Amino acid sequence: MVRMMKKTLVSSIVATVIFSSTAIMAAQPMYQTIKDYYGDGPYVGVDLGYGFDNYGDYYDKAATDYAGPLNVQTTLTKKNAGFTFGANAGYYFNRYAGIELNYLRYPDYKLIANYSVDGVSIGGTTRGLEPGALNFMVTGRLPVGPIALFAQLGYGYMFETLSTQNASVGDHNALAAAAGIAYKINKNIGVNVKWIGDFGGKISATNRGAGNFSAITGGVAYYFY
Repeated sequence: MVRMMKKTLVSSIVATVIFSSTAIMAAQPMYQTIKDYYGDGPYVGVDLGYGFDNYGDYYDKAATDYAGPLNVQTTLTKKNAGFTFGANAGYYFNRYAGIELNYLRYPDYKLIANYSVDGVSIGGTTRGLEPGALNFMVTGRLPVGPIALFAQLGYGYMFETLSTQNASVGDHNALAAAAGIAYKINKNIGVNVKWIGDFGGKISATNRGAGNFSAITGGVAYYFY
């Protein structure tokens, strides 16, 4: 009789512990679902990376600008890659779609002309541009646990400043696009790697092709949800 009572008591205790543990686990929020990792709400972020400028039309036509007398040889060299930085702010309406406003400062573009006569250098000059872009983009996102693939498309407002004269050479419209992968470190902080670019348009002051800009960046974002 006593042995049976002991068995019943042990069984009751075990059942109580299992039930209590299950209840506690069920009551605690588990950060394990797609919805928990990627929900809806605002976010802000910063980006650093390496970018490229391609002023193809601008470079070609500049050769005539630099042309000197027939006995002067002109050698043009361009520098169109370097450090890129930016910032962004956006809002996700749900796990899959959102909007973003971002600013990206592309690397300086330099066109260097060296003059020589019969192989002897007689000096040179440098023309520099400082390009930047303000982009308004629509974002599509595909979350898989803490990882998400995303793509963006939208409108880009490009502006260039002459670095040697600190004067604008004209703004223009562009097509903005981006694609990348994001990873949530925790509920509020995430990191990402993406490719972003602005394409097309003409510099209004010169009516020359503004070319294409692109960059590979790494970023950190803070999510307010």
